[in-house]
Amino acid sequence: MKQLITIIVVFALGVGVGIGVDRYVLTEKETYTAATIEANIKDISELAVLEMSYTEQENWDGEAKKLLGRDIPFTSKSMQLLYSGVVKAGPNLDNLKVETDGSSISVLLPRSDLISHEIDEDSIKILSIKNGIFNTVTPDNMNEVRKTAKEGKEKMIRESDFLNQADGKAVEKIKQFLQAAYPNAEIKVEVK
Repeated sequence: MKQLITIIVVFALGVGVGIGVDRYVLTEKETYTAATIEANIKDISELAVLEMSYTEQENWDGEAKKLLGRDIPFTSKSMQLLYSGVVKAGPNLDNLKVETDGSSISVLLPRSDLISHEIDEDSIKILSIKNGIFNTVTPDNMNEVRKTAKEGKEKMIRESDFLNQADGKAVEKIKQFLQAAYPNAEIKVEVK
């Protein structure tokens, strides 16, 4: 009989402890720290969320030789190139800000910018070259044309809606990442 009472008491204690643990686990909210979340996002490293391929034609006119401040006739030079490139954009994750109250996560992403811009060297085609007398097109001129063309394309992209589109994609991607990593949290992602 004493053994039966001991078994019943142990069983009752086990059930009571089990119910208490179960209630604690079910009612306790999962908490998050801003530092942990920030580290997890920064682990992504580079977040290129939007890519654009393009093909452009560039016309370049070199200066003519000068004599006494005036152009010498037939000494100007010019070149016409066709080339392709790829531009990628996204936010710099080193500059993000994360806030949390333990159960909700708020992320402020920096505005997107160009992450990379590569001209495909194999795509460069010289459509025309016009050399002047004693003034020929040089490899340095070719490099100058590529550099100027690249800078012009980047300026045009920054003035377009491309970076705003990248901001929207970045918000989506970070939100998806956080929802997968922290499924019980309320998540808010914005661009500052």
